[in-house]
Amino acid sequence: LKRLGFKYVCGVDLHPQFIRTAKTVADGVIKCDMHSLCFKDAIFDIICSFHTIEHAYDPSKLLREFWRILKPDGRLFAILPYPDSGHENDFHVAKYELGTNILDQAKSVLKFFEENGFYVTIKEDSRGQVQEPLLWLQFRKRLFKRGKPIVFR
Repeated sequence: LKRLGFKYVCGVDLHPQFIRTAKTVADGVIKCDMHSLCFKDAIFDIICSFHTIEHAYDPSKLLREFWRILKPDGRLFAILPYPDSGHENDFHVAKYELGTNILDQAKSVLKFFEENGFYVTIKEDSRGQVQEPLLWLQFRKRLFKRGKPIVFR
């Protein structure tokens, strides 16, 4: 991200080893649970979540946190395994709520993000391009729905 021109790159993790590794490429790395991010509201222009959302025990709560810390004109970039048809005992505990386990051209996934305050601006499917099938997604923060401001409680 720094090589792409971003001036300040921040990361979040819980594991001390991953924090140490991330500090070699990021300006700030904070020990924090992704379900309760320790940042002020509307502070980030961009959130990159690559191979993380599918690990959330409460992906709706995670997306509400992303929505909260993202600036009104900010963007969320996400990479998710899709289709995610692994075994029930794998580490992708959020795939059933996200809908990544349903092969429907990602309509279930996009509906999940829409219900949690985002709308898709770019959707790419990587099947045939890389080893693991993935969805590459870009979202914008939805500020209004049916003319009314979005408010999460």
